[in-house]
Parts: sequence; structure tokens; C-alpha cells
Amino acid sequence: MISVAALANGAALSVSSTAGDLRAQVGDKAAEVTDLVVTGAVDAADLQFVNHQMPALRSLDLSGAVIASYSGERLMSGRSSSEAGVVPDYAFIDSRMTSIVLPASVKEIGEGAFAASDITAINIPPGVTAIGNAAFADCRALEQIMLPDGLLELGKGAYRNCTAATRAELGSSLSEIPERAFAGCSSLSTVFFPLNLQEIGPLAFYGIDVTNLTVNKCTSLKSIGDWAFADCRRLANVYLPSSDFKLGKGAFFSDEAFTADLTSLVKNSDSIPAYAFAGNASMTVTKFEDTRITKIGDYALRGLGSVDTVTLPASLDSIGTRAMEGWSALTSVDARNLGEKVPELGDDVWLGVAQGDVALVVTTPQSLLFSATPQWMDFAMKIIDPSALDDVAADASGHGVKGSIAGDLLTLESQGAEILGFQLYDLQGRMIALPQTSPAQTVTASVEAVGSSVVVVRVLLSDSSVAVLKLAR
Repeated sequence: MISVAALANGAALSVSSTAGDLRAQVGDKAAEVTDLVVTGAVDAADLQFVNHQMPALRSLDLSGAVIASYSGERLMSGRSSSEAGVVPDYAFIDSRMTSIVLPASVKEIGEGAFAASDITAINIPPGVTAIGNAAFADCRALEQIMLPDGLLELGKGAYRNCTAATRAELGSSLSEIPERAFAGCSSLSTVFFPLNLQEIGPLAFYGIDVTNLTVNKCTSLKSIGDWAFADCRRLANVYLPSSDFKLGKGAFFSDEAFTADLTSLVKNSDSIPAYAFAGNASMTVTKFEDTRITKIGDYALRGLGSVDTVTLPASLDSIGTRAMEGWSALTSVDARNLGEKVPELGDDVWLGVAQGDVALVVTTPQSLLFSATPQWMDFAMKIIDPSALDDVAADASGHGVKGSIAGDLLTLESQGAEILGFQLYDLQGRMIALPQTSPAQTVTASVEAVGSSVVVVRVLLSDSSVAVLKLAR
């Protein structure tokens, strides 16, 4: 049966079809029909005809139809078969239709099925359990993304570059958001995540428009992939679950409005991956010492220009290349929790930071270790336990080291291990000189530049011991 109604700018057509017969039902009206209602059955060949040979079509209603299986000649999609109940791969790619109503019986949407089409909205039937790769990619007029509660599988790039979409509800059963699923959805400002979410894939939400990210109720979350929320220029706050999960490289890279506190984001992690928070100038870092971070990756915290003080956690083993580059507000780094461990450093960790104006807060035993290590030695050493110097004598008999100052000449003598080097401090614990020397039993140095009347000298010996002396000028 065929029913045709005249419209102001075209024609509405209703047909009842059997699979493979739609072309015959539409006949010579194909070029002028703007609205098509189909009952009965259609297959992949019928849908190819609708998409490619009905150029004026803007509305397709399949609510009274079913999608039958197809097996036959190779179609324009490159496929020669398609299952029943499945919107075929690339069925509506590049379609100029703005409205498509699917059969209620659809159980799956194929790869690229609606890619680059002009649809503004679509109701995905509740029985759909899988949406294929790039199924709705580049649908630049699609305004909302509503996934059914029964959806179990979402393909890579499924909604990539849906630039008009402002809201996404991701159903209740989805456990994985795959690679690039919503990347480039530049207007996407509201996202509702399924509570049983376990994985957010690489680049999954790259460049979206959210200001707040709330996944703290997703208690099964295991990982946030590489660059997953990178380049989200308005993202300010992130609320993560309290359970352990893996954070990927560049996960929050170049999120310019980011004001979240670093500790709240990594408190359940043992490392900060490369580029993870790079470029986020407004981030804060408080109570960092309460974390269990062992490694800060390359460029991981580059450009955190608002951080003025940081206390390093006892667990920290290494800081990567340019990891803290551009910390222009930095005034103090507290390393006391590290004990005698000096973390390994990559290249130019504090590039662009005036380290000579930044205090490295250490204990007396730490000072010699840090001041002898490249990059660490560039800080202004600040010892915060000067009271420990009160018992220091001019004769460190336990080490066989004696010292004296005559005029501006300091002399140190060791009766045992050779002297490898020494440091000079005032009584407030400030390092005021770091003389270099060659291994010897007796060494001398000028203290002309030292204004203090009492000088504390820390002497490093070849047997790895340290002698400390307090000498009057």
C-alpha cells in the first residue's frame, strides 16, 4: 500500500514494504519525497536506497517496521551481509535527514551507521545493547546524547565531534567508555556517568566543555585513560572516587581553568603520569606530603604557576624531566620527609624557576646530600633545626676531625678518613658557602666572605661519615 500526501515543499509518503522491496514501493517518487513512513520490513539494501537515492528526504519513520537480515550483493558500505535487528554499518552515513525514528525491535547500531548525518535528535530504543565504532561521529547537529539503560557496549569514537551536543546521559549499565567516544564534543557541558563505570578510555572526553566532573560515585572506576580529559578549557573541579584507580598520561593536560587541588586527585595513586596536569596554571598543591607518590613523570606538573610552597612526601623517589617547569610563584620546597633519600631528577626539572631565590628546607643531616646533587644544589639551602648545633664542638673527636679559624683562614684536619668536602653555615642554619676541595687529610679555605662570628662546618669524609664543628672566628 502506498499513501502520498502533498506538502508545501515536497511530499509525505507512507508505504508498507517487504525486505528488499522498498525501491519498488517508492517508485518514481524517490526524488521528491521529503517525509517517509515505512511499515513492514526493510533490509540493508532498502536503507541504502533511502539514504542515497532519495535526495529530498528529511524525515524517516521506521517505528512500524522491522529491520530484516541481508545477504547479497556488496553494498556501498563494503558489506554484503547484515543481521536482523541491526541498523547496518554506514546505513545513514552523510545523510541529510534531520529526523530518523528507529524500529523498537532494534538491538544494535552498526559501525558508522549515522556518521556525519544531519540528525538533530534520535531516540535509541531501550533494547539496544551495542553501538558500533563511530556510529554517530561528526553528527554536528545532534543536540543531546541519550544512551539506553541496557547499553553494554559503546564503540570507539561513537559520538566523536558531535559539536552541538550539550548533554550526555550514559545509561546505567555501561562499564567502559572507549577511546575518543566523546572527543571533540566542544559544547558538551553536562555528563551523567553510570555508577558501575570501570574504565574511561584514552581521549574519551578530549576537548569537551564541562566545568565540573563528578565521578566520585563511580566506586568501581579502575582507570582514566591517556589524555581522557585533556584540553577541556573550562574544567575547574574534579570529584574522583576514594578507591584506587590508574590515572593515564596527560589525563588532565592543558585544562586552563583547573583549580582543583593536586592532592585530592592523586591521593589514591602511587605516581603522577607524564603530562598529567601540565599547563594547569591555577591548580593548587596542599598537603602533598600526605600522598604516597613515588614518581612524578616528565612534564607532569609543568606550568603550575600559582604554587608557592610544596612539601614532598616521604615516598618520593623521582621527579621527571621539566616536571615542575614554570613554577614561577615557588618560594619553598620542604624536603624534610625524605630523610637521607635524594630523589632522582630528569633534565631541567625546575626550568624557568629562580631556584636561588627558593628555599630548600632540609634537616642538618640532609643538607650535605642535597647540596652535592645537581639541580638540588641550585636551591637556597635552609636548615630548620639550628638547635641541633648547640652541642657542636671545635674538636669532633668521634671522627678525628679538628678545625680552627685564624683571621680569615679556615683549617680542617682529619686524623682518620680523608676530607672530601665541607659546607659552612651560620647559627640560623643558613648555608653561606659550599667550598670545593680535593680529598686530603688537611684542607684550608678562606672565610673572608662569611660575616658570621661563629661558623658551623659540616665535613664529609671518605668513609661516608659526617663531622660537624662549631668554630669561632
